[in-house]
This record gives sequence, C-alpha cells and structure tokens, in this order.
Amino acid sequence: MSATISRPPLSDRLTTSKVIAVLRASHVSALAPVCDVLAEEGILSLELTLTTPGLLDALADLVNRYADTADIGVGTVLSESAAQRAIESGARFLVTPTMNLPVIKLAVERQIAVFPGGLTPTELADGWDAGATAVKIFPLKPSAPDTSSTSAARSRSCRLCPPVGLISTPPVSGWTRAQSRSASAGYCWATL
Repeated sequence: MSATISRPPLSDRLTTSKVIAVLRASHVSALAPVCDVLAEEGILSLELTLTTPGLLDALADLVNRYADTADIGVGTVLSESAAQRAIESGARFLVTPTMNLPVIKLAVERQIAVFPGGLTPTELADGWDAGATAVKIFPLKPSAPDTSSTSAARSRSCRLCPPVGLISTPPVSGWTRAQSRSASAGYCWATL
C-alpha cells in the first residue's frame, strides 16, 4: 500500500483569479514596477523566473513587498538547491519546465504549491503521482490541448495548467473541456 501524499493546495488567490503572470527581465530591478501594476489590476499570482539575473538575491524583498496583495512564485526552477533558496526566501509556489521529481518532493515536504512541466502522459502522471499541485503541459502550442496528454491526465484526475500564452489566444474552451477539474490556471508571459 502506498503512502498518502499531502498535495500542496492552490492558494486562495490563484483559485479565485485562475491566472499566473510570468515575468522575466534583464535585471531584477525591472520587476517591481510591473508587479505593482499587475497587483493593482487584480493579477494576484506572479511567477518570477530564474532567468532574471539576481532574482534569488532580491526575492525575499519582493515577497515581503507583495505579501498582502499577491502571491510571488518562482519559475524556471531547474534544481533542488534553487528550489530550496526560493522557498527559504518566501516563494508561495514553484514552477519547473521539466518533470523535476526532487523539486516536487521538496515542495510537497514543505507544502509549497508546485507546477512541474511535462509533455507526455507518463511525465504528467509521474508529476501528479509525486504530489504536484497541478501539472503544466509544456512545451506545447497554447492553441489546443494535446489529446493524448490531457486524456491521460483526466484518467488520473490530474489538475492541469494550460501552457504559457493561453489567455491571449481564443480557444480557451478546448482547455476548459480538457480539465478534469475546473481550469486551475492560465498563463500570460511578459519579457521586460
């Protein structure tokens, strides 16, 4: 008999808004002005990517700045050590571009929401079985769900995140139909 996984939940902010804004910048100083506007406009889940130089050094200050208004998460998490630093700095969620099982395990242990990326049904199932909050189909064109991956996810009652860019493309209904539960998050992307 396998142990029961205590899956980290979606935050109330993400459950309500269903949108994660993904931000990367040439320097961490460019993030706060954009985060200010997004939070003021009701985008309450902000993924700051590790492709932004200096992000981990500035993360605790950014998390504190938005603590009362938005969830700050970290994306493009490629290693357990980066995940650990992000969690220690107060990140509310982690996003990986790959099915990184050590990062998922750490997030589950610390009860931090985690959204790993995967493309195949096996990758998506592995992430879900490891305790991911939701699995993100990545990389994939946002225009339509991959039926083999979404069918496999539905058969396991996985919570899916559409790929980046979905909110700017028309066929949202295909992704909504592909969800085994209500759509957990849509993504928008900005490079500053």
